[in-house]
Amino acid sequence: MAKQKTSFVCTDCGETNPTQLGKCPSCGAFGTMKAFREAPSDGSETAGIGAGVDLLNQPNAEPENGFVRIKTGIDDLDQVLGGGLVSGSVVLMGGAPGVGKSTLALQVAGRVAGAHYYSAEESAAQVKARAKRLGAGMPAQVVHTQSVADIAQTIAEHRPPLAVVDSIQLVGDDLTSFGSMKQLRLNAELLGQVARASGTCIICIGHVTKDGELAGPRVLEHLVDTVLTLTGDRTSELRLLRSPKNRFGSTLEVGVFTMNSSGLHPIENPAEHLLADRPEGATGSAITIIQEGNRSLPMEVQALTVKSHFGMPRRAATGLGLARLHVLLAVIEKFSPVGCGVHDVYVNVVGGLPITDRASDLAIVAAVLSSRLDMPVNANIALFGEIGLSGEVRSVQRASARIDEAQRLGFSSVFAPEASANVHCKSLRELVRKLFSKKG
Repeated sequence: MAKQKTSFVCTDCGETNPTQLGKCPSCGAFGTMKAFREAPSDGSETAGIGAGVDLLNQPNAEPENGFVRIKTGIDDLDQVLGGGLVSGSVVLMGGAPGVGKSTLALQVAGRVAGAHYYSAEESAAQVKARAKRLGAGMPAQVVHTQSVADIAQTIAEHRPPLAVVDSIQLVGDDLTSFGSMKQLRLNAELLGQVARASGTCIICIGHVTKDGELAGPRVLEHLVDTVLTLTGDRTSELRLLRSPKNRFGSTLEVGVFTMNSSGLHPIENPAEHLLADRPEGATGSAITIIQEGNRSLPMEVQALTVKSHFGMPRRAATGLGLARLHVLLAVIEKFSPVGCGVHDVYVNVVGGLPITDRASDLAIVAAVLSSRLDMPVNANIALFGEIGLSGEVRSVQRASARIDEAQRLGFSSVFAPEASANVHCKSLRELVRKLFSKKG
């Protein structure tokens, strides 16, 4: 029997060290280096679980480089995963409450023949009722349990192609330690051993903190093969699926979904949804092309400026950082013929998806100036580029892909710092001259 190896992992940053240390050499935190046992390479710890399952007989199974992928039938999910679920792997899916984690996992379990669904949060009857409402099929087995040992034993005996654990924070062996760092680590280790030995792909649903990070120690993310994050505003039907970690595929793929009463559904053409109901000839509106992974997405930015009746003008931003808006307003104040020093400024990103791409700076400034000058931006114009503190417009990554997407969507003019753009724009003053001078 092979001997288990003990390593020490920082619960804050995930740094691994073969010896016990009082201070993490990576992040400098004290008392965070905790011991955990690595699974033996010969599988002796999981003897009796089984030598594996013949997944090649499963519907939609495809062999690939020594392992088997199973198509979920949800195109955007398969694309983010790198081609489908991988046999014997562990997937950690996180997201805010109500964003659709359990819904998406249940849809996948209903599409994969022989899948199991283990729920620690809902009764089996509640899960079955939700599956019936979604109309995505019923998992082969739906079980309500909070015992990770029972889950592992059932998977070992039946060896389903897919098992969903909802959620990893609410299962364990000790009722007093649910959600603790030790329990989460033990859960991930045990489920990882079972997955590798049985050939079952296990999807673990995880909670997130108020900052949007996966709850629990960072070592939890290091112990799984793939991490999926589902984001979106609960008041909006749009959802983005990303994979910040993927041992079997790219981390640059992004899935765009819409959420309704029948579950999550991929959007074939996000542009039609994101640019729907855009008013014609309205001031304070501009289109930008942002980059989400490998996908170029058009986004509408709206701005409203009104003279303030108070000594301190109000600024509000929905869908982008307020600090970035303050910086852009300061640049407008210094490098444009009009300022917003005595005006309230409200900026909104239409569609419910937040923008973090600095390439949207040029469109935000254009929308603010459009409202301030009361001159609409032509509906056939798209703008992108990062604005510096000296009023210059800087180049951004994947500019050619953004330009190609804008042209594909029918925009006749693209304002960007790249020479390949229809309208070459290298400064804020140049933007004002080329975008608004002919109107006034």
